[in-house]
Amino acid sequence: MKVIGKIKILCVVLLTAGWTMAQNNTPQSFLNELPPLPDNFCGASDDAILRWNERILALGNKMKELYFTEKSAQEEFQAAAKPNLAIFEPSNEEMRERLQKILEESEALSEKANSLLNELITIYSEKKGEVTNKHSLILDPLRQQKGEAIGQGKNTSVIDKKIYAAEMEECKELAVVHSEFLVNYRSNLDVLVEYGIRANKLQDESNGMIYTSYTFNTKYGFWMGFIMAYTDELTHIFDNIPLKNSDRENI
Repeated sequence: MKVIGKIKILCVVLLTAGWTMAQNNTPQSFLNELPPLPDNFCGASDDAILRWNERILALGNKMKELYFTEKSAQEEFQAAAKPNLAIFEPSNEEMRERLQKILEESEALSEKANSLLNELITIYSEKKGEVTNKHSLILDPLRQQKGEAIGQGKNTSVIDKKIYAAEMEECKELAVVHSEFLVNYRSNLDVLVEYGIRANKLQDESNGMIYTSYTFNTKYGFWMGFIMAYTDELTHIFDNIPLKNSDRENI
């Protein structure tokens, strides 16, 4: 009786662990792990930047491991599967029509996702370009002056301070544009994830018709790809912080 009791407890523990793991790897669980944007893009300390990067990289690596492991398993499954030649038989016209509808819906989902992302990226790129062009009118002459001063063996500390101040102003304006882009991206991420979930189901269903005995169930696939892309954008939050004079000297 004691042995049976221990087995029951072990089964409960294993089932609970499995349920928890499944809960932790859902689309919503990964969306919940996305951190809020930092309050300060340009004045963050080295420690704050390090903590941010560690958090984002840990999340990104976790998703990449799951994503590429599944992708590899799916490719192996497809390589081992045999084509379903029965789909070409005259009696399977209904199956062919269903496959055609799946392909059309998949293409429509892809177009919607690409259109949404292209709009976000285009607006961001245009606004970013406006800021960088505006500040290049100030920074380019200063950098040219610095180059000339170095060539003449002159001290550049005054010019360095002007460059740093100008780059900081540029960083602040870019931070507004970047933050706006990331907020809009995040607000649309739920929709992209829904597209991805549906695309996974359509892909599995179509593969089930194209191959015989195809039972692979995609857990991550497209929806995780969308979250990974957003997470990658989060790694660039602090890219525009200007280097201090001491840091320039160490390059």
